[in-house]
Amino acid sequence: MFYRIRPSLTFSTVRLFLWSHYVTNVTFYSILLNRLEVYCLDKGKLILDILEGLNNQEEPKFYDFEIDKQTFGEIVEMIQEKGFISGASIYRECLENKVISVSLYNAKIELKGLNYIENNIMSHI
Repeated sequence: MFYRIRPSLTFSTVRLFLWSHYVTNVTFYSILLNRLEVYCLDKGKLILDILEGLNNQEEPKFYDFEIDKQTFGEIVEMIQEKGFISGASIYRECLENKVISVSLYNAKIELKGLNYIENNIMSHI
């Protein structure tokens, strides 16, 4: 049994749905909530964590945040396009445009990224 999750759903909505349908399979419940976390991801917090990692001379990876490579690649691409970082490499598959690899090895945080950290650090604690 597979349920498609819409991004507008919240954890409480999913829990109510599962309870109302008497889903007792704990593994299924856990997987469903993990899928929902990707949709409910606080992208501002993720951006802040990536920028702080780069500022601390670390190389953040997608598995550090328990998200998939595609989501991580899209967020890194976005913060690079906005000028928060430079030097990030996102490799995509030709036909499906799917993220194959994300490298922050040569990535550097820019002044705009430092300003983002400074302005948002208190709101994400």
